[in-house]
Amino acid sequence: MQHFQLVCILSIIAIAHAGGDAKENEAKIAKFVEECRKETNASADDVKTLDLDDFPKTKVQYCLTACYYKKSGIINADDTINIDKALDDIADLKEESKELHDKLEKILRDCNAKYTPTKDCDSIKMYFDCMQKFAKEAGISLEK
Repeated sequence: MQHFQLVCILSIIAIAHAGGDAKENEAKIAKFVEECRKETNASADDVKTLDLDDFPKTKVQYCLTACYYKKSGIINADDTINIDKALDDIADLKEESKELHDKLEKILRDCNAKYTPTKDCDSIKMYFDCMQKFAKEAGISLEK
């Protein structure tokens, strides 16, 4: 079974929304992370959860992640998931693996339909939990 990371998916989407060339993207991402670190009072260890190999575990880490996704365009100002942008950003996966793309699209759509935005960062945890559940059902491993 193909090894797959939820955070990787969402980070790819976030980077795509940052726009510009690689150096500009890197600078924007660093700016987003630093702004969110300050806004959420996150520690350096909390910031590491934005790494591709880790998932948020604490409320601060979920809030940091939600802030990052909001600044990068994955989450709208009203705390809803920007599903159209997310789906546009995974379109390139179709060339690499249509099966994986189709499974991922279904997961994104299914979780978006179940997603209830909240202002207290709980909704991003619910979204991650949903994606993990549906990914497991689809045979996509989210384990490290």
